[in-house]
Amino acid sequence: MAVIPSIVEQHAQEAAFLGLLRSRAVCAPHYSLRDLVKLDYRLDANLDGLILAEDFGWTLCEQLLTEEGAVGVFTGIVVAISTGNQARIRQVMEWAASQNLSRGLVAGLGWLPFARIKPHIDAVLTAELPAMRRVGIAACAIHGEYPGMTLLKAVLETDPLLKARALRAAGELGQRDLVYAAEDFLDSEDEAVRFAAAWSVALRRGTSRAIETLTAMSDAGSRFSEYAAQVAMRRMDAGEASRTLTG
Repeated sequence: MAVIPSIVEQHAQEAAFLGLLRSRAVCAPHYSLRDLVKLDYRLDANLDGLILAEDFGWTLCEQLLTEEGAVGVFTGIVVAISTGNQARIRQVMEWAASQNLSRGLVAGLGWLPFARIKPHIDAVLTAELPAMRRVGIAACAIHGEYPGMTLLKAVLETDPLLKARALRAAGELGQRDLVYAAEDFLDSEDEAVRFAAAWSVALRRGTSRAIETLTAMSDAGSRFSEYAAQVAMRRMDAGEASRTLTG
């Protein structure tokens, strides 16, 4: 297939732009599900353009990898896995780990069908680096797939970010036993762990202690303030929520 460089370069630029737009749109209240579907179709078409361009398309992916941060990692891992090139997959994984861009990996693994990424999920779930195990747990949560005993082990880890992601996944996946266990971390000194535990317990059980923890984090101006307030308000009864809003 003949490659037209200018067209493929446009695909790369659009993929980076639409990837960034989508990362914001999924949390934006003014985007409907229909809007997101249209956005996904546009992004998918541009990713396909890079895949079909083979080596030239990958050269552009490498540029995005170094220039566009997490969006570049997202584009790179989707293209690399879609083409089945193991060397390129390793390249993206190693770059993401070295640059602390794991969220791009999570987004890419969440984008692709689970059957296609399962071998890569299995690999990162057993990786030495906590950051890579965190990627595997997050990707499983996106797909609604239980990662087995790996999740329990991660809850018991000393790495706070890995522990926090595991606690969050327990709530996302509805793992009842782990959600009950998450109550033990509502007083954690680590803010991320405390928020993840309160988020999962509030989401699945709605206990007053979890809601109080979220409310306190919101009032204290925590970096999780906005999300803590959103979950707390949803789990309060109408009267309590009204009183909270009116101060």
